[in-house]
Amino acid sequence: MVPPCLLTYSRRLFPDSGAQGVLTLDALSTAPSLSVNAVVPKNFDYTPKANLEEDPPEDDPSTSLLSGYALVKGTSFYSLGISLSGLMSGIQSEFGIMFSRLALDLRIGGTLGVLGLTYWISGAWNSSNQRTGVDVNINSSAEGVALTIKCVNLFSFVYPPYLALIR
Repeated sequence: MVPPCLLTYSRRLFPDSGAQGVLTLDALSTAPSLSVNAVVPKNFDYTPKANLEEDPPEDDPSTSLLSGYALVKGTSFYSLGISLSGLMSGIQSEFGIMFSRLALDLRIGGTLGVLGLTYWISGAWNSSNQRTGVDVNINSSAEGVALTIKCVNLFSFVYPPYLALIR
């Protein structure tokens, strides 16, 4: 019996490329799985000011979140691999795009396995302090369609240090 754990090992595949190989052992559920993936990230910047050597100042109106500037700069990636997990084993592929200025992560992927095609669409937003976030996932397989929505809001209260000295 394997204790509940999630182990991930990642390594750059080529010295002159951002491609990575990722090996993951997931023993958190009742059906452990092993997956091997190749992930290829690519940064993009379609801003008209992309040729400048330095970023524009934060108070520049052209860089506000409503200006569309936040949607033209980020990172995209695709991955291809295999997953070994009993009847859920198969070939998996995923494409994603991350807009760092918006802290938004969008993904679409699928697995072609023993039980047929499974695919998913997901989106996640997290605040800059990682205390507030929303994750939405839609999974579809031969068993049906599942919608998962997770909202997180962690309040933190900061007390002045001198309150610890008062009795």
